[in-house]
Amino acid sequence: MRDTNYSNIEDTYNESKAQHNINPDVHIKGLLQHKKALRVLDVGCGTGNYLMKQQQFFEGRGQIEWFGIEPSEAMLEIFQKNNDNDSITVKLAEAEAIPFEDNYFDYVICNHSYHHFTDKEKAFGEIYRVLQKKGVYHINTIHPYDMKKSWVYQFFPDVYQEDILRFYSMDTLFRTLETTGFDTKIEKRVYTYRRSMKSIQEEAKLRNYSQLHLISDVEYENGIIAIENFMQFNKSVLIEHAKLYPIGFKS
Repeated sequence: MRDTNYSNIEDTYNESKAQHNINPDVHIKGLLQHKKALRVLDVGCGTGNYLMKQQQFFEGRGQIEWFGIEPSEAMLEIFQKNNDNDSITVKLAEAEAIPFEDNYFDYVICNHSYHHFTDKEKAFGEIYRVLQKKGVYHINTIHPYDMKKSWVYQFFPDVYQEDILRFYSMDTLFRTLETTGFDTKIEKRVYTYRRSMKSIQEEAKLRNYSQLHLISDVEYENGIIAIENFMQFNKSVLIEHAKLYPIGFKS
C-alpha cells in the first residue's frame, strides 16, 4: 500500500468537487437541539474547507468551538492562507495521537480522511478517548467495494487495487468501530448514472484526487490515453458511486 504525498496536489486540491459540495452538518444541528455549547473536531481536516464552511453555517447558532488536526504541513499552509477567522484552531497531528485531553469533544468527524490513517484501530481508539459521553463520531467516505465502475477505477484500474488496501469493507468498518466501544450504525448509498466523458477528462487531467497519486506517472498517463480512446466512440459512460455514512455513539 502506497502513501499519499499531499504536497503533490496542494495546488489543485481545493478544485476538487468534493471540497465545494459541503452542506450544514445535520449531526451538529441535532446536537445543538440539546446543547448550546459544543466542541467540534475534524480529524484529517486537510485545507480546512469543512471547518470554515460549518463555522459560517452555524455562526450565531450556539457557542461552538472549532478544531482540526492534519498531518500534512502542505495542507495546513493552504488553510492558513485561506482562513481569516481565528475562531478555528488547527494543529499538525496524526489521528493516532490526538493532542487533546480525554472527553473533550462533543462531535468528531472524518471527512474523506479515515483511509489515510496508518493504524485505523489506534486512531479510532484515540477518537473514542477524546469524545465526551453521548458524543458522536461521524465518518463520510466512499466504499470502493460497491463502485467498481467508478470512472477512476474504469480508466485507472491500478487505483482500485490500492484503494482496497486503504478502505475497510462496510462489515470490517462496522466491527472495528463496535470493538472500539462505539454504538455503531452505517448507512450506505449506491448511485448509478451516466456522466459525460468530457467532464471526466477535465477532472482526470487535474489529478487532484489523492488516489491518482498512488499510481506511477506511467500508469496515470495510460489512464489518460484510455479516456481519450474511449471518447472517440462514446460521449458518456455509465458509472457507479458508493458512499458510507458510519456513525458511532459513545454511551
